[in-house]
Amino acid sequence: ALAQFERMGAVLQEAEGLAEALGDPLRLARFYANRTAYWRTVGQHRRSVESGARALAFAAPLDEGALKTDVSCFMGMANYELGDYRAAIECLRRSAAHFSEVHNTSFASFATASVTSCGWLAVSHAELGEVGEGIAWLEEAQRMAGTDTPLWTVIGLWIHEGWLYGRRGDLTRGIAAAEHALGLSNDRGIVPLFVVSA
Repeated sequence: ALAQFERMGAVLQEAEGLAEALGDPLRLARFYANRTAYWRTVGQHRRSVESGARALAFAAPLDEGALKTDVSCFMGMANYELGDYRAAIECLRRSAAHFSEVHNTSFASFATASVTSCGWLAVSHAELGEVGEGIAWLEEAQRMAGTDTPLWTVIGLWIHEGWLYGRRGDLTRGIAAAEHALGLSNDRGIVPLFVVSA
């Protein structure tokens, strides 16, 4: 079964002791990367940021660009949810900058982290009143997205577009984008995680 978050948390807690005992920087970086994603998924955003910082510290001397990209993306989203938009932008820019380095890797989530980061950069800038900058990042995300981009990432970009243009005052385009996201979700049986108000 999916979404067994309590079980995931227990497994991660057990794995932490094993990873620490081994003392291997790569395993520790991967452990804290997984914990970064876990804490963000269950809404513990501050813990997500803290775990991300530890993952990046262990990964710093390693050739693990994909891991660093993914962790920075999760840290950016967590900072956004905490309302720290400047910190979010810093993390998300770091993730987006690695697009050419990690795109088309065997790690599907890593390969799309840069696209996701650009989408979240769009709304982070808009939260600071920088809507024009946000739209520029959205357009970059749409340019980077390819035919192999997962559907949920594509839906996320449409959601961001709806929110951005609604914020700009272009309600026609904002509503159209939100409706398109909803249509894609309904067609594939995906439940949107949040609603766009336009």
